[in-house]
Amino acid sequence: MKRALIYFPTKQKAINYEGVRFRKTLKGACEIKNIPYTDLPRRKYDVANIVAVRSKEIALIHKLKRKKIPIIIWALRCENDPEVRMLERIDGSFQIKEDVKRVLNEASVVVAPSQAAAKFLSDHGVKKPIEIIKDAVNLERFDWTKTQEINLFYRYFKLQTDDKIIVSTGGIDEDSALDEVIKIARLVSNAQFFYFAVNDLKTGGKKALEQLRKEAPPNLTISELVPDDVYRSAIMNATIFLEPAKKYASTISLMDAMAAKTQIIIRHQAFYPDELINYDTCYVGANFEALATLIARYLSGKINDKCDLAYELVCERNLTKHGEEIAKLFEKL
Repeated sequence: MKRALIYFPTKQKAINYEGVRFRKTLKGACEIKNIPYTDLPRRKYDVANIVAVRSKEIALIHKLKRKKIPIIIWALRCENDPEVRMLERIDGSFQIKEDVKRVLNEASVVVAPSQAAAKFLSDHGVKKPIEIIKDAVNLERFDWTKTQEINLFYRYFKLQTDDKIIVSTGGIDEDSALDEVIKIARLVSNAQFFYFAVNDLKTGGKKALEQLRKEAPPNLTISELVPDDVYRSAIMNATIFLEPAKKYASTISLMDAMAAKTQIIIRHQAFYPDELINYDTCYVGANFEALATLIARYLSGKINDKCDLAYELVCERNLTKHGEEIAKLFEKL
């Protein structure tokens, strides 16, 4: 069996955000199927998995090409994470960053999370073979028997357990639409909103975050990213996971919400339907007013819960299934 490199180096105290969670998913899938792997590029391996396209990855890819080691780049899964993001807005539409596109075309294969993502990559200049492997969820992260862990979110934020919770995560840039979450929270005052924000220096960092906090109504908490156990507890206790972004949604975060049995309400611009994330599992709104209306109707019981089907489908995307698909991909190269 081929030995794999899984490469996504982070700072020692990096928060467990989408890129880190995806790296853990890859490792977990390999472990279940007994696929040997390393995260150290100096070790021996037969195939390399690249999660992000930064200067470190670019330097490594040049070395891998010289050594003729097959390169897999996993694309368009973690678009909320600035360390992993591959798209940018150019002239009003989202395109693949030029430096990222060059690197994608150095890969042996690019792996997309859906048919829609694969088409986007192909339409925007990726010439290398594109495989589709949907994301997976480690269902053991969502253990409903661990009451202390489930209730951690309430203790962390000093909340009442009967509060209706709505969770979002993303950046503070215009396309992440945090400004519109502020408007939605004002319109739906009978719920507690939590927005877990990436503190990205490119979009103003802590200063910009503080300004947005001043604009937020009392029922909206804008927090920097929290430890994974707190975030996991948040989505397990949430009534709704709100995806307000005006850009391609991160499948990693959406699938976590589905595994937490939380209803997804998503903006149409972030919505790329596939077998898992679709109109049968999500409610879709065209703008912030429509999202607010959907939230109010869902909280009042006027529209039905789609969580059971979402959970049933996400359970099919377990680590065993993911490991089988990864093993087949490795053996092709």
